[in-house]
Amino acid sequence: MSSFLLPLLLLLTLLLTGCIQSDVGVYYISQTQGEIVQHLRLSDRLNLQDPAVQHWLATLEERSRQLGGHTQYLRADELQVTIPFTKGQDLSTKFNRFFSPVESATEGTLQPIFPPLPRLETHLQVSERNLLLVQRNHLSLDVDLRPLAVRSPDGTVLLSAGNLLDLQFHLTTPWGAQFAQGSLPPIEVKPAEAEDTSNTTSRRERQLTWNLKPGELNHLEASFWVPSPLGLGSVAIAFYVILGSTLRAFLFSRKPISEKAPPRV
Repeated sequence: MSSFLLPLLLLLTLLLTGCIQSDVGVYYISQTQGEIVQHLRLSDRLNLQDPAVQHWLATLEERSRQLGGHTQYLRADELQVTIPFTKGQDLSTKFNRFFSPVESATEGTLQPIFPPLPRLETHLQVSERNLLLVQRNHLSLDVDLRPLAVRSPDGTVLLSAGNLLDLQFHLTTPWGAQFAQGSLPPIEVKPAEAEDTSNTTSRRERQLTWNLKPGELNHLEASFWVPSPLGLGSVAIAFYVILGSTLRAFLFSRKPISEKAPPRV
């Protein structure tokens, strides 16, 4: 057997003990505020005490802390990672760092305890175009899951982790998004309801959901608009300045009515 298949078989051996559901979402709240959220559900068939699984979960926690985020165990087999971002460049940097392949060398204070696994390359890029009152964003994501499949010399998939992995990507924006033709189409377009941190108000947003296919190169693109608080504030300030100047000019342009002189006796 070819030596390059060994890391893949090690990963598949780990996955065969259970199923992993991973939902990754990018949530835009405004032009300068958003969150990266990864929601992991581990099947109870998966041995959570396995050293490889423990190392993997510890790596997620360590990386989220390094990027200013936090992790929360919703249940013993359910984990949520939240990483805040400000603008598109910050989103790209944090997303690519968090989902970059785990190196075989020591990462932070974590010691690798299992052989190197296949490198699953992920790259997200966001371009922004500010139009004063609104901002147009274009998001492009490439997720290479081809290492999760064993292929024959002619490229035919012989073994895939598709039945063991359920991978989804969500994009939630205030005004909705449109996916690009020619890229991976979303499986679902729906309104999404979310609550703010104070749990006092809610907002309705549109959400696109993609199913990522193990064993394939997944490429998706979407464009969306977000309101620009800075632009709206600038327009409001300019409006009040112009209004004040106009009123001031109008009031000072009115000449006072001169009093009539008293009649002479």
